[in-house]
Amino acid sequence: MDVGLPWYACILATTVTMRLLVFPLVVRSQRNAAMLANNSPKLQALQSKMSDARRRGDLYEASKLGHEMHEFMNTHAMNPLKNMLPMAIQVGIGLNSSA
Repeated sequence: MDVGLPWYACILATTVTMRLLVFPLVVRSQRNAAMLANNSPKLQALQSKMSDARRRGDLYEASKLGHEMHEFMNTHAMNPLKNMLPMAIQVGIGLNSSA
């Protein structure tokens, strides 16, 4: 397919277009990372309590703390996997464009 541009201009146009398409996802990812960082002391405390409960063999307490951590993350709209979304989309686009 010939678009009438030199090869370097096509690479530049493709790169800029891809960055513009992924930019909103990068912003959401950065917001999520900031929320995770701001709430990390509470999450680390819950994780520490949960690992202590597991070491003691108290599965009920560990399950209860895991549910509490899940509720805390849902309340604050946090998800650690959201940070990987822009990278996963860029990899997918890159793999599809090279075929």
